[in-house]
Amino acid sequence: MIPVKRSPAPKKHASMVAKPGNAWLEKNAASRTRPPGHWRLVRAELAEAFGHRCGYSAMYEPVGTVDHYLSIEGGARHLAYDWSNYRYAAGWVNSSKGTLDDLVLDPFDVRPGWFEMLLPSLQVVMTDRIPVRFRSKATVVLERLQIGHGEQVIRMRQAWLTKYREGKASLELLDDWAPLLAEALRKESATTRHALPKAAHKRTAKRARSAAKGHGRKARCRRRERRSAMKTGDVGRRECASKAACKS
Repeated sequence: MIPVKRSPAPKKHASMVAKPGNAWLEKNAASRTRPPGHWRLVRAELAEAFGHRCGYSAMYEPVGTVDHYLSIEGGARHLAYDWSNYRYAAGWVNSSKGTLDDLVLDPFDVRPGWFEMLLPSLQVVMTDRIPVRFRSKATVVLERLQIGHGEQVIRMRQAWLTKYREGKASLELLDDWAPLLAEALRKESATTRHALPKAAHKRTAKRARSAAKGHGRKARCRRRERRSAMKTGDVGRRECASKAACKS
C-alpha cells in the first residue's frame, strides 16, 4: 500500500448516484435486497482518483471495482452511495476483503514508508514506521487480502519486474504502475553502486602495493651496484650495467 489522497466527488455523483440511490434506500428501508449498483457510474472517476492503482495492492488495475470500505453486507447500507466510502480495488482484492470492513487498513490512512517490497522474493512487508495502532490492520491487508505474498499479486509483480529487466518498462513507468517495485529497484541499484567503489579501491590499492614493491627492488639493485662500483672505482660503467640489469 502507498498513500492515497482523498478526492472530491465528481460532479455527476450527486445526480446519477447519490440522488437515485438514496431514494431507493428510503423506499426500501426494510428490504434485504442489495441496492442497485449506481456507484458503477463513477468507477472511472474513482480509478482516476486512485491513479488507476488498486488501493490495497498499489499496482496498476485497468478493470478495478468500487470497493465499499464499510460494506453493504456488513451493515453500512446507508453508505452505499457515499463517495467517501468508495475505494478503488482489484476484483479479487474486493472479494477477499468481503465484510472485513474497518479491520482492514484504509488506503487513506497510509503514510509514506509504511510498506516495502523485498527483492528478489517480491514480498511486501510492513516497516517499523507503521504506528502500533495500525499494525493489526496492516497484517490483515498482507495476510487476509493476500497482498504480502499471495500467488496472484506475486505474478503481477514478476511480470512488471520482467518487463523492467528486459528494458520494456522504465523506472518512471513503474513509479506510476508499481511504485513499491520501483522503490525496491532503486534501493537495489544504490546498494550495487555503493559496493562497486569499494571493490575498485581494493584493486587500486593492490596495484599500488605491487608497483611500490617493484620500485623498491630497483632501488635496492641500484644501491648494491653503486657500492660495488665504489669498491672497484668504476662507478660510471657499473651504473650503466646496473640500469640495464634493473630494467630486465
